[in-house]
Amino acid sequence: MTMKPCKECKSHISTKAKVCPHCGAKLKRRSGCGTILMIVLGFFLFVFLIGVISGPRNPSNRGSSRQAQSPKYQYTPVTGDLAALHMDSGDEVIVASTSHVLDRLYTLAHAKDHAGFDAMIGSGLAWSLPSGTSCLVIDPGLTTYEVRILEGKYSGRSGFVPREFVHAPKQEALREKPKKWYQGGTLHRSNLGEWAQATFQNRLATSADFVVSMMKSEGKSPTDLTDLRHWAEALQICISENAKAKELHGLSVAEISAACWILMTHSKEDNNASK
Repeated sequence: MTMKPCKECKSHISTKAKVCPHCGAKLKRRSGCGTILMIVLGFFLFVFLIGVISGPRNPSNRGSSRQAQSPKYQYTPVTGDLAALHMDSGDEVIVASTSHVLDRLYTLAHAKDHAGFDAMIGSGLAWSLPSGTSCLVIDPGLTTYEVRILEGKYSGRSGFVPREFVHAPKQEALREKPKKWYQGGTLHRSNLGEWAQATFQNRLATSADFVVSMMKSEGKSPTDLTDLRHWAEALQICISENAKAKELHGLSVAEISAACWILMTHSKEDNNASK
C-alpha cells in the first residue's frame, strides 16, 4: 500500500484515504485526467505563443512585401521617347533646373521646410508644371530623369524630375507632329563618336540649344530665328569637323561646342576689328 504524509499532522496515511485517521483532516485526491488536460492545454498554449513570436512564414507574403518595396514601372522610356509628367494626386509636377537643385528640393521637402521649398521655385531654379505635361526624355536614370518640356509656359526647357513622375505620353502626343528645326536635340551629353552617328536634324537642334545657352551666359540672345540658325549651322559644322577625327570620339560634345564657340565669336570680333 502506498503511503503519503498528511498535510495537517504529517502522519503517514494511505494515498487512498479520504480522511486522515489521526487528525480527521479531509484529503483532496488528484485526478489523473485533470493533470493530463493541463499538460495538453499547456502544450497548445506554447505552440500558439511560438507562432505569434515567429510571425507568418508564407513565402507568398514575403514576395508581396518585396514587391511593395520595389515597385515596377509600367512605362520605361529611353532617350528620345515621348512621355508625360504626372502625379497620381493630380498636383503640379516640380521640375528642377539641375540634379543638384532636385536633391536640394528633396531635402527641403523631407525637412518640411515649405518656405525654403517655395523660395527655390520662386527663384526660377525649379518650375511647377500641370500634371500631364508632355515631355521628351533626354537622359533616363535609375531614380532621376532629364527631360525637355514640350508644352506650356516652360516649353523648350530641360530639367530633372524623379523617375516616378515620368509616365506614358498622352494619346494626342503620340500622333506624329512636325518638329521645328531647333526642337528635339538629344546630344547634349554625348561624345563625338555618338555625334558622328547622329542625324543632321539632331545635330542641328542640339547646336541650337548650345548657342542659346552660351549666348545666355554672355547676357545675349539671338535676334531672331534666322540669326539662331546661322550660329547653329556654324557650330554644327565646327563640331562635326572635329568628329571626323576618330581619336577624338571619346571627348564630350559639350566641351567641343564650347571650344568651337570661342573660336567662332573671336573670329567674328577680329573681322569686325579689321574693318
